[in-house]
Amino acid sequence: MHTDTPDHFDRSLADPGEAVAEWTKEDAVARRRHRWWLRTRAAEAASVASVLWVAAEEGSEVVLGVRSTRRVRGRVTAVGDEAVVLATARGRSVVRSAAITSVRRTPDAAGPDPAGPREGLMASDSHRSDAGRPWHDHDDRSPATGSFREALAVRLVRPTPGTLYLVDGERHCGTVWSLGVDVVTVRERGHVVYVALDSVAEASLESG
Repeated sequence: MHTDTPDHFDRSLADPGEAVAEWTKEDAVARRRHRWWLRTRAAEAASVASVLWVAAEEGSEVVLGVRSTRRVRGRVTAVGDEAVVLATARGRSVVRSAAITSVRRTPDAAGPDPAGPREGLMASDSHRSDAGRPWHDHDDRSPATGSFREALAVRLVRPTPGTLYLVDGERHCGTVWSLGVDVVTVRERGHVVYVALDSVAEASLESG
């Protein structure tokens, strides 16, 4: 039935405040539905890489669950194809992407809903983790291919105190001495240990 009758207009004119309130209510409902639609799209398109991209854009802290049963807390400074770099309280941590089991946003993180990336990040191909994509690096600004080895190499410019956490839970703490083709050399308690690069879930390097 057509509701725009003279009687309908008469009632609206008789009480314009009521009409405005009704329109405002309808607008609020439409906005809520739109926000729900955006959240649904974000959740469906969410990936570990996209969530980390959002955190890097915001400069916010995250807590990463890593396969070595460790939790790593820090600010995301770089996101590559095979690794993410965090600025931690002790220095820098290079974490292998395949070893990440969860990403927890800190309560004070600003910006979009942590359930998914922002609409702009979701729609842009440049924000997806595609093979060969260059690094998204906010702090270090070092050229890299995005591989785990490259991420570690550009930060290990000299022997550095640190710890290697392996995917099986083992760890090697001492001085991370050098990086070879597929091995990391660590001086640990007077011994030299050669660690297979593929077994490393996280390399935690101390500053200074």
